[in-house]
Amino acid sequence: MGEVGCNVCHDEFSATVDRRVPRVLTACGHTICTGCATGIHRAGSRNLVCPFDRVPTSLPDDHVASLKKNYALLEVLEKLASKRREDGDDDDRFANDRLLGVECDEDNRHVAVLYCTVCDSSLCERCSEASHSSSNVLSRHRRVPLSEKPKPAPTCSQHSTYKLEFVCIESDCDGKSRLMCLLCRDYGDHKDHMHAFLDKEAEELRSTVEKALEDLRRSEMELDSWLNSVQNTVMSLSDRSDGPLQTARNDVKEHFRLLREKLERDEGNALEKLEGYIEDRLDDLNNQQRNYISQSGKIASACSELSKCSKKNNPDIVEGKEEIQTLVELAKAEKVESPAEASLSLLIPFHIGTDNRLHIGHFLDARVVLLGIDGAGKSTLVSKLKKTDPVLGHAPTIGFNVETVHHRNFRLNIWDVGGLPKLRPCWRHYYMHTQAVIFVLDGACEERYEEALNEFHSVSTQVGCPLVVVVNRRRGETPTPANLDSLVASLERATSPVHVHHVDASRGVGLKAMLDDLTTMLSCGVH
Repeated sequence: MGEVGCNVCHDEFSATVDRRVPRVLTACGHTICTGCATGIHRAGSRNLVCPFDRVPTSLPDDHVASLKKNYALLEVLEKLASKRREDGDDDDRFANDRLLGVECDEDNRHVAVLYCTVCDSSLCERCSEASHSSSNVLSRHRRVPLSEKPKPAPTCSQHSTYKLEFVCIESDCDGKSRLMCLLCRDYGDHKDHMHAFLDKEAEELRSTVEKALEDLRRSEMELDSWLNSVQNTVMSLSDRSDGPLQTARNDVKEHFRLLREKLERDEGNALEKLEGYIEDRLDDLNNQQRNYISQSGKIASACSELSKCSKKNNPDIVEGKEEIQTLVELAKAEKVESPAEASLSLLIPFHIGTDNRLHIGHFLDARVVLLGIDGAGKSTLVSKLKKTDPVLGHAPTIGFNVETVHHRNFRLNIWDVGGLPKLRPCWRHYYMHTQAVIFVLDGACEERYEEALNEFHSVSTQVGCPLVVVVNRRRGETPTPANLDSLVASLERATSPVHVHHVDASRGVGLKAMLDDLTTMLSCGVH
């Protein structure tokens, strides 16, 4: 059927061929060709039953020719014909079929362009009209363009007159072929075998193939998309003048530029501090030098006077007894103290911390153990003491971590010991030989006050060193005042002296005062 044709015979409607003129069935609105209407109409009947919805349409003159032509459809056909003429393909609408070069079965001098699916014959346009359109029986045959000719059904290799209709589905079939015809199924190699319809099996396999093909095409599209992404990435990364590489280079250069600036500032501060230290030390040495010169002058003067007295005769010495005794007392009073060994050392003791700060002088090392139940904020406190950003969502410490913090003239080696229940029995191995203990409590977690107090009292009864308690509260966390007061009171009732500090470890609030207090206690313990 062409672009516009009859849905009964599948022939294209025509304004010039009488049998293909479109006729309207007025009762239902369907349109069929004159030839089909003639074939459907029963002689002597005044009605024509629609082949699609079975609605009868009355015939005014008891003849198919009395049906109205579908002029709207004819106008469409005329427009299509005009368009084909403009496009230059109206003269040969079967051009593609003609290229196949198949001979007409009616007249081998003609080239076939149509195929009758009922007669199984190839026909030229003229023979098709002559043999089929003029016959009431043959006009009902379906004719299609030769290029749309259906593929012939394959025949059985053993029974050539029978078509292959079934497929054997026996798992242990030993036949030459699983395909079978009717005779093979009933009498041949596949007798009594389980079988399925060939068309159904092929349709299922075709569906599987189409699904696999669809999946492969989807994968191919994804691969193309990924390949395009990879190619774009390679292109972008290969662009060394203006691309991600250049952006990263600029960021790296900016990072190290800032580091150099900071290092230069830190270097300047360290050198300035070193110069100040030298100036202070020179001032002390100059003062000491002036004192030695003054004492040396006094001693030289006393020596001169005493030397003169020793040369006097006996009466004069006795007469000047009081003066001599005064000079002797003055000479004894002028005691000369040797300079400190450190003040004469040419070495300048200094240490540069991890924060690039210059610390001059000898540090006193102190071992400090940081305890507390899990989640109290110990690791956050250490991070702030180290002047590093605390890690959000920090996992509980397993075992211990050791960090060094410099404060005043102390080098504090802080042991951050894990606070999980399974680690608490091991605490005593850490604080038995330490110089100080810092116990951290989460001041905002009221439901764990009792647990924290039990662990604190267990520690406080065994340590013999300075004990500092840190109540850690983050900004915005406000525990019940009565509960917090009760907590502090319980802490202060410990057997050992306790120094309580309220801090916000996440912001570093209160940490300096806590370190000042801790180093003061350590200084008292050292001295």
